[in-house]
Amino acid sequence: MNVQNEPVMQNSYTGNESIYRGIIRLLSKAIKAVKNNMGLYIMSMLICVAPLTALYFAKSSKYEATFTLVYDELVRKIYGDRIEKLNTIVQAGDNAKVAAMLGVHNKVAASLSKVEGYNILGEDLTKDLNTDRLPFVVSITIDDTTNTIALQNGIVSFLETGNAFMSERSKIKKMETKEELGFINNQLTVLENLYAKGTSMQFTIPAEPTPANSSGNKAKTTSTGSVYEYSYELYKRKQELMRKERMPGSIMVIDDAIVTTSAGRPLWLLIAVGIVLGNLLFIALAGFLLPALRYKD
Repeated sequence: MNVQNEPVMQNSYTGNESIYRGIIRLLSKAIKAVKNNMGLYIMSMLICVAPLTALYFAKSSKYEATFTLVYDELVRKIYGDRIEKLNTIVQAGDNAKVAAMLGVHNKVAASLSKVEGYNILGEDLTKDLNTDRLPFVVSITIDDTTNTIALQNGIVSFLETGNAFMSERSKIKKMETKEELGFINNQLTVLENLYAKGTSMQFTIPAEPTPANSSGNKAKTTSTGSVYEYSYELYKRKQELMRKERMPGSIMVIDDAIVTTSAGRPLWLLIAVGIVLGNLLFIALAGFLLPALRYKD
């Protein structure tokens, strides 16, 4: 059995030795290529490492902050589109226009270098077509953390009343709320007088919508209640309207912006990527471009 296995073992050793020699030969050629073209190698490294290092120092003083918003109006995609338009102006460096849109000083606007919106799953808000009322997140990149809250408030104001339509819509909603509150207060006064006199009356009180019936249409059921029950329904509606008066905005911050991380990548990672790219560039230049230039037919 040992005699029969010897050729197999010899072939295995020969194969491993061949791979080893091949690796050594390849490394030797690479080292010789670098020695023969040291200037080209250094240039390739500088071309790839220097810009990434400069990028690190450019972004080392920039920070990222996020805040979460809830809303009563529109859908997330519309807010995402507005954030994207704002970011386009920010990227263009038009600080005066950004300041006017957010209602902040030019110095505060100049500290903003990027603004993005995404849903709670981390997806781009401009691509979110869902119509639910789940919160969304706004991310800002800044170079002065003292302007964080000012920029947060400016962005919220921009999303809520950033144009004439949104501004007029907000005014109309406030007026409707005030009128409905006045009507409910009058109704409650009338019901209180009836209740004080001991008048017995029955009212039809709308109930919650029921699931679709057999015909496929949604139906609403109603119930009959006393003066007290009807006044309690009006009271609950009044509380809801008063809450809207206290918090009239259609967008509210539920998680204030806090600077979490630096916007820059780690320096060691950028240098490592630069070295890899530099070697690839050197291989392309020394292995293909230079031989092609030196080639004589």
